[in-house]
Amino acid sequence: MNVLAWNCQGIVNRETRHALKLLVQQHQVHMIFLSETHCSAVQHNSLKKAIGLPNMIQVEREERSGGLVLLWDETRHVSLRSTQYFFIDVDVVSEEGIHWRFTGFYGHPDTGQRHITWDLLRSIKGRVVEKWLVAGDFNEILQLSEKSGGRLRDIDQMVAFRQTLLDCNLEDMGAAGGNYTWSNSSTKERLDRGVCSPEWLAAFGFSNVINLPPSRLDHVPLLIVIRRDKPVRVQGRRPYRFEEAWCSHAQFEQVLSSA
Repeated sequence: MNVLAWNCQGIVNRETRHALKLLVQQHQVHMIFLSETHCSAVQHNSLKKAIGLPNMIQVEREERSGGLVLLWDETRHVSLRSTQYFFIDVDVVSEEGIHWRFTGFYGHPDTGQRHITWDLLRSIKGRVVEKWLVAGDFNEILQLSEKSGGRLRDIDQMVAFRQTLLDCNLEDMGAAGGNYTWSNSSTKERLDRGVCSPEWLAAFGFSNVINLPPSRLDHVPLLIVIRRDKPVRVQGRRPYRFEEAWCSHAQFEQVLSSA
């Protein structure tokens, strides 16, 4: 199963919609979580038709900011737990019949208010141990190595983020691709990521996150490839290559004549 998470910064733009549709086709995406869509309910419905994924859960924008949407295809069973301005929380059933939880998350863009979203994440964790995957734009980094350029990050902000993940029993999944997921003219940061519980990782141990190539937007899309088993590589025949050193071998002329 392939999941795409992207802070699209306004999906009403025709070029951004077209880019999203290409990503869905190219990476065979089954489920999409978008944050900062800047969309009304009517616009989200229009997006659903344009992308070609028939199922949707959405959170409308407030004034001209915010907006979340989760879209998925007919091959997956997804049921809603709850929504809020900063998240969409659902249950998913895999092809193998495994039940797990997905939360598409958007961290508060205001540094002084970010603790609100950390408290929200703690509040929805619950007491039951679950296979839980959370992905999206957290608007925060875990360590200074996830930032290049710009003003030095406040240590307390990073500590608060790390403590939130610890309290929720969530671990950073890392990522292939570029080191950063957001950039402007002078700064690059890894704000977008996937985090999961040990139980989720035990069930889908060969999953990985890929930071896709940057587009014209500030944020790159995340592709989360969910796998239970190690992918099988098809070994092709190696191409024939002539080595010049063979000519100096004592039996070269004999072997060539017999061939």
